[in-house]
Amino acid sequence: MASQTLPLDVEAQSIRRWRIRRIIQQLSELKACDASLITIAIPSNDQLDQTAKLLTEEMETASVTNSSQTQNSVQQALVTAQSLLSLYSQRKLPPNGLVLYCGLAHNHKNSNDSKENNISICFEPIRSITNSRYQRNIHFITDFLEEMLNELPLNIYGIVVISDEGALLAKLGNTRADIVQQFSVDIRKKPRRGGASTIRFHRIRREKFHNYFKKIAEICETSLSNVDGVIVGGKVHLTAEFVNSDLLDIKIKSKIKRIVDIQYGGKAGLHETIKLCSDLFTNLKLINETKQLDKFFDLIKLGSDSGSAMQMYAIGVDETMLSLNLGADLVDKIILWENLIIKRFVYKLKQAEKEIIIWADTEQKAFEKLKSNGSISNNNKDIECLDEMSLVEWFADNYTELNIKLILVNDYTQEGQQFKIAFDGIASIFRYPIATSTFNDIEKQQHEQNDIDDQTTLFE
Repeated sequence: MASQTLPLDVEAQSIRRWRIRRIIQQLSELKACDASLITIAIPSNDQLDQTAKLLTEEMETASVTNSSQTQNSVQQALVTAQSLLSLYSQRKLPPNGLVLYCGLAHNHKNSNDSKENNISICFEPIRSITNSRYQRNIHFITDFLEEMLNELPLNIYGIVVISDEGALLAKLGNTRADIVQQFSVDIRKKPRRGGASTIRFHRIRREKFHNYFKKIAEICETSLSNVDGVIVGGKVHLTAEFVNSDLLDIKIKSKIKRIVDIQYGGKAGLHETIKLCSDLFTNLKLINETKQLDKFFDLIKLGSDSGSAMQMYAIGVDETMLSLNLGADLVDKIILWENLIIKRFVYKLKQAEKEIIIWADTEQKAFEKLKSNGSISNNNKDIECLDEMSLVEWFADNYTELNIKLILVNDYTQEGQQFKIAFDGIASIFRYPIATSTFNDIEKQQHEQNDIDDQTTLFE
C-alpha cells in the first residue's frame, strides 16, 4: 500500500523536505561504539501503549546485557525515547505518525570530534508511516526516510533530445533532471565527391540515421517505459522522422506530450526543452525554482538597464540580512541556496548585556567581522558565543514570524548554479523600492576586506 502525502503548500512542503534531508545527513555522520542507537517509527493509527510496553521490555533485556557499557548506553537511549513518547500521552499522534532517534553517538566522519552526544530527535515525517519499526544498531536507520523523499506523488517525465551529433535521454522529476543516457554519433552531412559516390553516401547516411534512431528507441523502451509523459526536442526534420518511424514503441508514442523545435543538443538542449515546456511541469519544484530565479534575474537586469537610483532587491548575505532591518514589511521573499554553509552566530560581550549577531561561514571569519566592526579587540576572550545555527535553518524556523516567503533552491539547473556562484546563494526581494545607496557602506567594507585578504595572501 502506497503511503499518502498530506496536502501542504509548495513552500511549506519544500521546507519540510529540506529539514528531513538535513536530519538524514546529520544522522549519517553519527555512530556508536556498540549497538545502542535506537530508531523508532510509529504509524498514526498505532497505540502508544504498545510502543511504551516494547520499550519497557527492551529495558529489562538491556539489564542482562554482558557489557556494562552497552547496558548503560541502551538504557539511556530507552529513557530518552520514553521521555519523548510521554509528550504524546495526552494527545493524538501526528497524521503521518512519529519518528524517534535516541542514543549516545559521536561524529565518525570528523576525526577531531570524538565527543559523544546524547541524540534526542522526534518529528513527523513528510509521508505517512505504514509499518511500525524498532531497531537498535551502531548507527541510526534512515533508509525509510530516504524512500519517502524519493517516492514522489508527482508526474515523472522522459525528455529525449536529438541532434545531428548525438542524443540525450533524461528523466525529469520533482527536484532534478537525471540523465539516463547520452551518446554521440558520427554522421557526415555532405559527400566528398559527386556521381555514384553521392548516391552511396546518402544510402549510408540513411542507414546510420536508422541505426541512430533505433538505438534511441531502444533506450526509450528500456528506460522511459514507466514515465507519465515524454517530450521530444530537436530540429524539426529529426524529431518528425524519429517520432513517425516504426522504430518507436507504440506505448512510448502514446505518452508523447509535446515535440519542440530547439537550437541545441546535449545538456543545453535538455535545458532548452524543459524551459519551452515549463507549462506542463507547473507542479514540479525544479520548474517553480527556475521561474522564481528567472524573475529575480529579470529584476536585477531591469534595475541595471534603467540606471535607477532605486532597487527592489538585495544580494549576498550582508545586504540581505541588513534588508530585514530596514523597514516594516520591506522584504517580501528570501531566496536561499539550500546547501548554503553560512551560519548565524550570536555573541555576548562579557562586560555588557549587549548581544551581537554575526553571519559567516566559519567561526574564524565571524571573529574577523567582530574585529572589523570594533566589537572586540584582538583578544577574543572578551566575548562568548551564545548560539551557532545554519542560516538556512534559522530562516526555516523564523520565516513565518518575519512575514516573508522563503524559497529554497538547489544548484541542479543553470539558473541555480548562477545564483549560487554569482549571488553567493542568498538574496531578498522587496515589496517596495529603496535607494541603491543604502548598501554603499557594505560594498565599501567588502572592498576593504578584499584588500586585506589580498595583502594577507601576499605576505603568507
